Amino acid sequence: LLPYPFRHGPGFVFHVIANCLALFFLGRELAPILGTRRFLGLYATAIVLGGLAWAGVHWSHGTDVLIGTTAGVMALLAVFACFFPNEPINFLLFFVAPVSVKPKHVLWTVATLEGLGFTLCEIPAVALPFDLTLAGSAHLGGLAVGGLYYRFVHHARSLHPEDRSPPQPRAPPAHARTPAPAAPP
Repeated sequence: LLPYPFRHGPGFVFHVIANCLALFFLGRELAPILGTRRFLGLYATAIVLGGLAWAGVHWSHGTDVLIGTTAGVMALLAVFACFFPNEPINFLLFFVAPVSVKPKHVLWTVATLEGLGFTLCEIPAVALPFDLTLAGSAHLGGLAVGGLYYRFVHHARSLHPEDRSPPQPRAPPAHARTPAPAAPP
């Protein structure tokens, strides 16, 4: 279970590149917010729990192999979408067409596609063309870890914004509180 994130076959070059790019772009936004230890802890926890979710689904299929770190990337996507749900992401689709999407829409689309793949292909063990494999259970496990992290660890009341008290104004630091100069006579 532990070495699976480091395994990739030669036919999965796009998978490696996509994971590396997602890790880079999500990591540079989330690491400063979460801190290095929490960031790495979230990533590692998602990989392990995603692998356990996959192992639970594939327990009876002794020949299946899980590869890649996508469960960890999915957790980072979920946390990013929770932090910045309406922040537009601009990119060039196929390096040609400019596209702007919101992270919450990306998250819902990915979760829906992973759920469909899990339900229609992975549970019934349907063979995919071109020897493709699908690890929807690991990916959904990663998404769940990210959502649970945001909800219960980082921001305990994120689902109930009406219960949040408004932010209190902070007092200026002691060195900034200087007495007002006296008026000239």
